[in-house]
Amino acid sequence: MRCAITLMGIAIALLLFIAMAKAGDHEEAMRVSEQCMERHNIAEDDIPKMHMDDFDASEVDEKFKCFAHCMLEEMGYLDEAQKLNLAKLEEDEDFKDEYLDIAVKCKAEHDFIEDPCEYSFKIMSCAMEIKKTKE
Repeated sequence: MRCAITLMGIAIALLLFIAMAKAGDHEEAMRVSEQCMERHNIAEDDIPKMHMDDFDASEVDEKFKCFAHCMLEEMGYLDEAQKLNLAKLEEDEDFKDEYLDIAVKCKAEHDFIEDPCEYSFKIMSCAMEIKKTKE
């Protein structure tokens, strides 16, 4: 359960990551988050503080991985192949270059993954790990 809860913290951090990158769309990000939480049966009580130090991706419940996919898909960050859409990020003048660099690295590292939920989860985890190392 701790790993599932930890992922929720990472998912919320992803939401904040996206919101920071697109400050003008914070309300939309919150709406999408609530919609995805409902779709994947995730309660607000499941949202803890983020604990990256003891995170084990192999033990994460599928619903949290699919929450990550839902977030990226609903916010328009995935293309038709369900992969991170770098062109959309590049077009967005509010998306900071620092975050685009992170997205490029994570996409290159994980684009071979076929399962959309697993892929989105790996992209999200990668982005948060890189962002953490830059702080």
